[in-house]
Amino acid sequence: MKETKETRIGRVENNDAFIIGTIEQSFVTGEIAGETFYATRVLTERTSGYEDKINVLIPEKILSSNITVGKKIKIKGEFQSENIKDDDGNSHLLLYFFVKEVEIAKKFAVDKNNICLNAYICKPTVYRKTPLGREITDMMVAVHRPDGESDYIPCIAWNITARRLSGLKPGGRIRIVGRMQSREYFKTLPNGDKEKRVAYEVSIKRAFLEEM
Repeated sequence: MKETKETRIGRVENNDAFIIGTIEQSFVTGEIAGETFYATRVLTERTSGYEDKINVLIPEKILSSNITVGKKIKIKGEFQSENIKDDDGNSHLLLYFFVKEVEIAKKFAVDKNNICLNAYICKPTVYRKTPLGREITDMMVAVHRPDGESDYIPCIAWNITARRLSGLKPGGRIRIVGRMQSREYFKTLPNGDKEKRVAYEVSIKRAFLEEM
């Protein structure tokens, strides 16, 4: 789908995310560059009934005492990434929702999970089919921050959108509208054992390509 006047890159923030969901975990306190943050996880339900489990990072300066485990909250911010190493020295991408605004949601508020990214394709897209014939395209995009750093975010598209995005090359600009999602999978370890893990990505609902 081509970029239009209404969807032109630069008209909105590069990384604009919004969630209404329930706090699942107790807060874990940490410090980054002298500032205190609280990490937790928020559950947000899809229309199918499946719950996405999104890692959340909230600055202490915007966190009020009434925001506790079990409360439904409304948060705005960015879906960010950090490249970290595990105990074996292997690198992997940590994805989390960096909160800029937070408040208690209304009592009967419906869960929501929306994200809009203005990004660059940074790896060749990978098109595949599931054993049941469902079409999928995996892609990695880079989203620039105002400070010059970039967040690297894996994305996944389905069926017609997957076909449209298959074969795209690195360097192209793209606007993505979708949701943040968690997905459980099993990784086979060197000893043959299987370990359950959770992958985080953006599920693409709509994508707009900007002509170069």
